[in-house]
Amino acid sequence: MPTQLQTTFESEGQLGSNQDLTLKQEGEIPTSTLTLLPGQKPVAEYAKEPGWDEYVRQVATRGVSEPISIVVGWKPGTATNALSLQEGDRALKAALETGLKTVPVDIYYLGRADEYVQFYPSGGLVRYPPKQKAAQVVCGGAVYALAGRDAMYRVENKDLDYYQEDFPEEMDATDEAVTMAEEYPGEVFTVYEENDPIVNISYALSDGELRYELF
Repeated sequence: MPTQLQTTFESEGQLGSNQDLTLKQEGEIPTSTLTLLPGQKPVAEYAKEPGWDEYVRQVATRGVSEPISIVVGWKPGTATNALSLQEGDRALKAALETGLKTVPVDIYYLGRADEYVQFYPSGGLVRYPPKQKAAQVVCGGAVYALAGRDAMYRVENKDLDYYQEDFPEEMDATDEAVTMAEEYPGEVFTVYEENDPIVNISYALSDGELRYELF
């Protein structure tokens, strides 16, 4: 089944308010896109519960019946976006255990967070709000387009005394971090939006793959 997201609710609201739902997206996206979101428990904790194995078999047969809820809002008292898996962690763990490729999701954007952070399934088209600088972060098959108004982006690695914020037009901060990670395997390069870290990017020596860790 093709992965896709559709906007099912849109409304005006106060910028930065976690009390105002301003956008909702529904759809089916790759299961791997959710693995790095905060708000999850280790699968071992669910495995201790009575009936876990039977539940996993049901998910393997019928899929995930209820959408997994993702909330995109704001860290209290800051201008920094916060993403979390709100409901459905148990179902997600069962889907991962059975190897399900996609899961249903509901994505809730609070306080016009959608103007700054857009969450798309892998392969989706990322559209940046006009007149905004943007960095594109790919994590676990998902694309996070961070588009802070007039924001400055930079890449740092303090161990190497590396600092870069002057990027050519065709290369954003994430491209630079990936390039440096491949040049210095094992080192971790952090992408910042203003003074807020967005993601750590490194090149794993063990399996030769890029690693992404969202903050």
